[in-house]
Amino acid sequence: MLSVRDLTVSYGHVQAVQNLSFHVDEGQTVTLLGANGAGKSSVIRAICGLERAARGNIFLDDRPIAGLRPEQRVRLGIATVPEGRELFSSLTVEENLLVGAYLRRDRHAIRSDIDWIYSLFTSLRVKRRARAGTLSGGQGQMLAIGRALMALPRLLLMDEPSHGLAPLLVEEIFDLIPRLQAERSLALLLVEQNANKALSAASYGYVLETGVLALEGPSADLVRDPQIRALYLGG
Repeated sequence: MLSVRDLTVSYGHVQAVQNLSFHVDEGQTVTLLGANGAGKSSVIRAICGLERAARGNIFLDDRPIAGLRPEQRVRLGIATVPEGRELFSSLTVEENLLVGAYLRRDRHAIRSDIDWIYSLFTSLRVKRRARAGTLSGGQGQMLAIGRALMALPRLLLMDEPSHGLAPLLVEEIFDLIPRLQAERSLALLLVEQNANKALSAASYGYVLETGVLALEGPSADLVRDPQIRALYLGG
């Protein structure tokens, strides 16, 4: 589904990502691992169109998309749960969900999907008329995921979904991933500091070091790799 080929992302003279290639198959969960500053979020921003690729290309279903605007990529089926959530704090929970569906015109289906989001995150139903700025960190992350799902993505990009959350909420977020794949046939690209959770959720992983691909392989193999265990899994 997604193919990233020789991607380079630069900020001035600094290359955040260098000649990176990887792919995500339909219905697959793939994780990008790496320390802070490794370039993971730059990859996500390049795929969704918030950063321009200095070199290389990005393909969705063999179609080059690096020249498309972010909203055009949403129409093609890419949605993002951004790092830091980036909610519209002055809008209500339900208004934020409707923003996620802004390219859609199927009003009855939109209402049905909002109800589905509330079935995934029951606390959001209770808070549906509350302003997003009043939510807890966990509720805000649930809303960010729900807003992305309202775009009906085929590929969901999740950037640090567990950041700042209590352990029980982290469990809830990661328990959601197989349900999304079962109910919506989603492919997921997961950027996550919690390597244990990321590798348990994904079938394949790529490890970035200062913007360069250092290692890749099936998640089961990466979990057993001594280098990965020492750097990311506590030995």
